[in-house]
Amino acid sequence: MAVADMRCSLRAKESGVPFVFGERSESNVLFPLARVNRLVFPYTPTVQSGNTAEYDEYSYTQSAYKYPSYVKSYPKEILISGDFTAQTIPEAKYVLAVMHFFKSITKPYFGSSNQRAGTPPAILLLNYLGRLQFNDVPVIVKDYSFILEPNVDYVYVEDFDSYVPAKLNISITLETYYNPRALRDNFDLDKFREGKMFGNSNRGYI
Repeated sequence: MAVADMRCSLRAKESGVPFVFGERSESNVLFPLARVNRLVFPYTPTVQSGNTAEYDEYSYTQSAYKYPSYVKSYPKEILISGDFTAQTIPEAKYVLAVMHFFKSITKPYFGSSNQRAGTPPAILLLNYLGRLQFNDVPVIVKDYSFILEPNVDYVYVEDFDSYVPAKLNISITLETYYNPRALRDNFDLDKFREGKMFGNSNRGYI
């Protein structure tokens, strides 16, 4: 059995590659990501995740206790913070691609002359630590942030006339984005509990 890739990554659905990473051309600033159809965190990131079971509360008059009434369950936002470094020109191009990727993935198609105008930002697939952890979890990028520190070196990327820091930490917030019909038709709590909902039957449930 092949060993699962444990690295944290974001990739596009196959049908959405051109609309997420653009052309596989070196003139494309996202080419370092486009050629492999994924953004990979080069160092082990900090990942914060969890789930919520939501309950409403009610009580009887003069009761000594309150009574929770179950409403719904859902995954919390996934917070990822990871480092990127640029010690060589190829690494600098990768960092520039990552920075520009988050600028573009948080924007919709817009403009009266664009046939895709009104299309929201793309859904991505999150992978990390193997099949029973984050396995093609469908997510949207809600926000990202980074700080350009004054006390680090900056590397010049001549092809795009830009500088990138030699070390950069990027923090992102992801939200799961499941298809309601697929969730209704495919989710099985008994199989999920036993760790059987992965592989071809997996829909990225966490």
